[in-house]
Amino acid sequence: MRLPQPRDTAALLPPPPSSTLTTSRGCRLHLLSPTTELDIGAAEYSTVYSRLCSIEYLLPAATCLLLTLYGFAILVSFCDKNFSSYKLNVTEAMPLLGRIGSKGYDNTMDDQWSGFSTNYNTLVCVALILGGFSAFYRKFLFRQTASSSYRSSGAAVSPLLLVNDELSAALGSRVRAQTSPVVCGKPHPRCRALRPLSAAPRGCTAFLQGAWILPTFYTITGFIFVAAVHGPHFFLPLLLIIANYVIFSRLQRLCPYWLFMATMWATHVAGLYIIEIANGFEGTYWLQYFTTSADEALNLLGYEQKPLWDTNMRWAISFRMSTLRLISFNYDLWEATHAAARARERATAKHDATCIECAQLREQNAALAAALPAEASRCYKYRTEYPRDPADYNFVNYAAYTLFPPLYLGGPMSSFNAFVSYMRVPSTSMPLRKMVTYAFSIFRIYATTVLLLHFVHVPALAKHSYLITEMSFQEQTHYFYYTLAYLWLKFNFIWKSSRLFAMLSGIEVPEDMRRCFANTLTVRDFWRDWHASFNLWVVRYMYIPMGGSSRVALSVLPIFLFIALWHDPVLHLVKWALCIAVMFMAEVAVSGCFGWAVAAFRREMAAVEPRATSGEGINCQCSSRINSLARLARFLAAMSASTPERQLCSWRMPL
Repeated sequence: MRLPQPRDTAALLPPPPSSTLTTSRGCRLHLLSPTTELDIGAAEYSTVYSRLCSIEYLLPAATCLLLTLYGFAILVSFCDKNFSSYKLNVTEAMPLLGRIGSKGYDNTMDDQWSGFSTNYNTLVCVALILGGFSAFYRKFLFRQTASSSYRSSGAAVSPLLLVNDELSAALGSRVRAQTSPVVCGKPHPRCRALRPLSAAPRGCTAFLQGAWILPTFYTITGFIFVAAVHGPHFFLPLLLIIANYVIFSRLQRLCPYWLFMATMWATHVAGLYIIEIANGFEGTYWLQYFTTSADEALNLLGYEQKPLWDTNMRWAISFRMSTLRLISFNYDLWEATHAAARARERATAKHDATCIECAQLREQNAALAAALPAEASRCYKYRTEYPRDPADYNFVNYAAYTLFPPLYLGGPMSSFNAFVSYMRVPSTSMPLRKMVTYAFSIFRIYATTVLLLHFVHVPALAKHSYLITEMSFQEQTHYFYYTLAYLWLKFNFIWKSSRLFAMLSGIEVPEDMRRCFANTLTVRDFWRDWHASFNLWVVRYMYIPMGGSSRVALSVLPIFLFIALWHDPVLHLVKWALCIAVMFMAEVAVSGCFGWAVAAFRREMAAVEPRATSGEGINCQCSSRINSLARLARFLAAMSASTPERQLCSWRMPL
């Protein structure tokens, strides 16, 4: 029997444990709203989702597993029968897998998989160099600042914001110390060299404390990395990156918001299209002597011009990710220059009140709350939405952001605000133990992908499309399913590896592939969880500026058209964008009807609850009605709850 609680503190108390038995027939459920508890007279259970040991979970899970294994067996049989058609395109199988029936390893037909897996050791070395230098630099900066604070007088240097040795050990020496922007009343000469982008005077905190060293190191390393990846044509993306900074850092002070955004979007979309149709300008006359491939190596005299060094990846492909970073910098710069105070107030109020990740970080860092900078307990979204000081939008930070090696080739995508924030105050969300566990999960993904490519040669079948037409309908169904599974495994391995490489340097980025592709019920959830970092980028830099939820019908089509053109400006992707937009709008309409059903259900619960809690008896007819509504509630809540809502159902944010 529940004890009476004061009205003003009832909302602050945690819910009773799920194992506690009560004398009433009701139970407390987190249903459609994560903060609303309803007493509906259902059987005792602690969550709206099925338990792992329940028949409601085991039966569908076993069915999905059997269907997956059945499809795997069918495709293995088909590949064995047609192996002679593409055996020249696969390599020899690993000895262990060859003993159990594998005829070859399909690791050459997909350039993305073969290129990333072949050069994985090199990427690991680059990540370790960046991570080691970042840790050494932050530790050195901390010690230097701590020692200089005892030697300097208060009149010469403004007070320092120091952290203690306990913080240095907790963060793995990823600590940043800050100082005031003025020493002896005069800015540092190097600070004066980089003039502010806005009318506000620029502080020289970064240069006084050596904060320019880390982005400079990232820039130099990124320059070498880009040159090694793109070959002699590496200067083309660098020229475009420099041109974007020179033009739009000045244009944002001269144009109103709508004109600045229209010019920026038109320029970058047109640039993507021109680069694609011109094949990266690699075949033009003035670049013939800097050729990167033998096919394009014939000059006007007719003899072959050998490339200066090899190319691992065409710059036109990776520049698509760079375009997103350029747009991010331009938008964040405009917001920091013209609407910084309002954006900071909005971000702080929002994340202090409703952000789960910020609350989890505060709880995790509670023991070091006095020593940690406040920014260390902030999530990625807060650091994205909170504008930086105008002094941080300099060319050194900009170059480090656009050329950072772990994220340069394929992401995950990060905003400029968040990247600079993590350079100054590194992430604390993944300590060493979690990092090792995360690396082991990446290894499992790699092992699963290798196992799949040893028995089901998905890329080889895609290259020999006539084999797909010879499949039966059942075989084609399973082939398309495993094609999607292969894409999920491949991109999951690439994006999670890149995220881990960035985390070694203290740079946190959103995690892509947040759940299995087969565990998605709607188009919206599939898009949110597949390329999650790109989805966050679209929401911040396209969806919200175009009106957000108030104009969702007008923003869906332009967004998906841009996504199609960003991937590849071809006609079939434009058709894909139109189909997805239609499906998305249909889903929004159905969700609106579903919201009406939710409102009706809540009204029904409000009518039933007084009689159930007043101590009166409940007849059989009412009881069966309530039980039916309870089952409906579990189904509707499981279908409608998004990922943040599910976290709210199982975790209560401390106040």
